[in-house]
Amino acid sequence: MLGHDSGDWQAAGATLGISHSPGSPLYTIIAWLFTHIPFGTEAARVNLVSAVVGAAGVVAVFIFVIMLLDRWLPALISAATLGLGGQWWAHASVAQPYNAVPTTIAVLLIILLLWQRRGDVRVVWCGALLTGAGLAYHPSLLYFTPVLAAGLFVLGPWRKVLRLKPMLIALLLLGLGLAIYAYLPLRSSMNPSVRYQPVDIRSHPCTGS
Repeated sequence: MLGHDSGDWQAAGATLGISHSPGSPLYTIIAWLFTHIPFGTEAARVNLVSAVVGAAGVVAVFIFVIMLLDRWLPALISAATLGLGGQWWAHASVAQPYNAVPTTIAVLLIILLLWQRRGDVRVVWCGALLTGAGLAYHPSLLYFTPVLAAGLFVLGPWRKVLRLKPMLIALLLLGLGLAIYAYLPLRSSMNPSVRYQPVDIRSHPCTGS
């Protein structure tokens, strides 16, 4: 088991505990599911989450550049540059939720391109669910939401989204992803074996005031 933050993430994932703020409940739940893989130590299985997410990020960047430029070489160079980057390797080899943020951004950029080309409101619904879940994985994704909102209104037929039914479905799916934050106060009330402090949903920085 690693020390400092990574050790905290490993322990939280192995025990369904609560790690340090902001908690990243979706990461903890996924890490716990990975601990049931029948090989390696529990700590190594939690580390594997970061490796899988890192690989997904490289693939997402490749797909995005292919869609944007319709050329293989820039896509390969972009994906290879990310995949071979020292910081990316560092984040992909230890237990932490941070590399999921750029991976989620890459997928959301793909969704924006699909929205521009197809104008299908179901694409927006997928993006809303992914955004909510991504914020539950790590809330620093919040900094990308202004770009996402701008792309939604600039690139596609935004009037479709503002109709009552599509808008309500989008908000429902966004809320469904964010609802994963309910894990923090619920699990905290059960006195889990790993936690920094009990979580009060009314004062948590990502869910309360």
